[in-house]
Amino acid sequence: GKNLGALGAISLDATQASSTLTDNSHHQGQSYRFLYNKSLQETGTNFQIVGYRYSTKGYYSLADTTWKQMSGYTVQTDDGQFRTTPTYTDFYNLSYSKRGRLQATITQQVGKTSTLYLTGSQQTYWGTSKDDMQLQAGYSSSVRDISFSINYSLNRSAWQSGTDQILAVNMNVPFSHWMRSDDMSAFRQSNISYSSSSDLKGRPTNQVGVYGTLLKDNNLSYSVQTGYTGGGRSGSGSANSASLYYRSAYGNANIGYSGTNGYRQVYYGLSGGVLAHADGI
Repeated sequence: GKNLGALGAISLDATQASSTLTDNSHHQGQSYRFLYNKSLQETGTNFQIVGYRYSTKGYYSLADTTWKQMSGYTVQTDDGQFRTTPTYTDFYNLSYSKRGRLQATITQQVGKTSTLYLTGSQQTYWGTSKDDMQLQAGYSSSVRDISFSINYSLNRSAWQSGTDQILAVNMNVPFSHWMRSDDMSAFRQSNISYSSSSDLKGRPTNQVGVYGTLLKDNNLSYSVQTGYTGGGRSGSGSANSASLYYRSAYGNANIGYSGTNGYRQVYYGLSGGVLAHADGI
């Protein structure tokens, strides 16, 4: 990385990957990334061009290798025979590895508490002229301690026809909004959030949640959310989630749950580090 002073800052990085996909094929590849960033303090403008990420044909990320569905699925034919059909049309397509990604972001400060942003990206693949395209725009602001935002996104997938649009409104209110300044309740660091979105095709989604921190040093973070989606061709459904995250001097631990119609997931994790130095561990 290099700070160019008035011209901004640039950085370069490279990643080497050795991957085994779900069909047991082995691949070697590299990915190179260039970033440029510049802030205009006088106007409150910041723009970043994640100039380019170029990946060789054999490069797959850790997330790419976890798509187990790519091994195909079993169907019953007219003659009663079961056959495994290797297909990728309904799943993430590992047959076309990622080639290049260009992304640009511009943010503009409006007054003391408001921000406008615009970001766009394009992802290309090896072996096809198709690409992914994403465009997002939004406005966020706050009135005293209540914050809100309005966001719009437009997405086009290389493997699907048409585009997807989402218009969303979010609001966050801290519990302290209703508390006296001398109230030292354990829930003073808690917040209530509400979000509403629509795919502009008659399918709205509403979600409400409570999140915050507890304990003396705010070491315990928690989040509880529930939501409902209605209308549209896919019908209606509900979604619920809850999570806990504990941070200590020796490491971090988290556990969570999420569930929608017919689908449940529990996740957990531990992370930390050990440092060996001249005086011990």
